[in-house]
Amino acid sequence: MASTRYSTRWATSSGLSASAWRRPADAGTLTAIPSSETYGSLAIGVLLLFAAFEVGSSAVEKLVAGTYTAQVTPVSFIVMVGTLVVNLFVTLYERRAGQAAQERDPRG
Repeated sequence: MASTRYSTRWATSSGLSASAWRRPADAGTLTAIPSSETYGSLAIGVLLLFAAFEVGSSAVEKLVAGTYTAQVTPVSFIVMVGTLVVNLFVTLYERRAGQAAQERDPRG
């Protein structure tokens, strides 16, 4: 069952990225081919959508079946709190760096 999901996932992402060739070229490129960043972003977005669907459908299946098996151990709780703290510090740092860059920008 899992291999079918992964095969479907990759086939769909390949088809979606191939369909991006029909779009007009990016304005900043010198050629008529859209940039690799466009394809990378498209592929990442599609994979994130599939991952969200997989997590959501798995959660619904477990809730309906009553087979909730997640366990929060002290180690996993520490990892979650640590991740939250790191993300908060990164957010504060980026905000301050953005404000400082905006103040130095002569355009506004």
